[in-house]
Amino acid sequence: MNISGVDLNLLVAFEALYQERNVSKAAARIGLAQPSLSNALSRLRHVFKDELFLRSPQGMIPTARAEELAPLVLEALGLVRGLLAGNAAFDPRTVKQSIVIAAADYFELTILPSLLRYLAEHAPGIRLHTKFLEKEFIAEQIDRREVDFAFGVMPGLPARVLSMPVVEESFICLLRDGHPLRQERLSLERFLSTPHVLFSLRADARGIVDEELAKMGLQREVGLSVSNFISLAFIVKESDMIATVPRRVAEALAAYLPIHMMPPPLAIPPFHLNLMWSKAMENDPLNRWLRDVIKQIASPGQG
Repeated sequence: MNISGVDLNLLVAFEALYQERNVSKAAARIGLAQPSLSNALSRLRHVFKDELFLRSPQGMIPTARAEELAPLVLEALGLVRGLLAGNAAFDPRTVKQSIVIAAADYFELTILPSLLRYLAEHAPGIRLHTKFLEKEFIAEQIDRREVDFAFGVMPGLPARVLSMPVVEESFICLLRDGHPLRQERLSLERFLSTPHVLFSLRADARGIVDEELAKMGLQREVGLSVSNFISLAFIVKESDMIATVPRRVAEALAAYLPIHMMPPPLAIPPFHLNLMWSKAMENDPLNRWLRDVIKQIASPGQG
């Protein structure tokens, strides 16, 4: 195909349709009248010899060919935008934009307060929104720009989603004030026989602690799993259950609730929490600046 015969603005139309799944919304997003966007879709179908987007009650559904093209188109547009933005110095103070971060409440408890303070001083026009982290859908949400960043532990993401470690975490046990184990050293035997409350986004009863115990041929008693650390902390406060959680979460919660930290009675390897974003936004000045800011704030001793 001769690229000189193709209007590259068609790729912008493709991006808008892929992310909005609605002709009217896609047209408004890129400043076109709806008939002009429909015309662009017709031309896209001719160029790629595929329907690309099919009407349905759920909106414009991308075909398999559109799904195949999407990461390439978004990456190409990201490179072009980065190239054009390089002609002017990036000033975060002039940015007015909403940013969506998908994360568990670890992020909201340990990083978000410091991040908000930093942005209020250095980029007051940025508005942050957090949403529940849905691991199985996060790549699609990043593709469609429903999410700008994701934060957590998510192995096996496609190559079009980039990531970097921003926090190294260790584990600590939490138990209530007045717990029978509070006055003694937490032995492995008591650890295994005491009911546990487990943090899990998958609504299961298995975590890193269980994997380490399994290597030793052991198993703990998990009485409950919950999907956020706040409810976990209140359950610990009101019961004889114990929890093994990331240290920074434990420190944040123990500062406000009558719960205490104790070292776990087994060696649990540290783990990394990652920040993730679209490869298409790798060279976007705002995206790049925010990645650096979040990493700086999330690092020990920062914020």
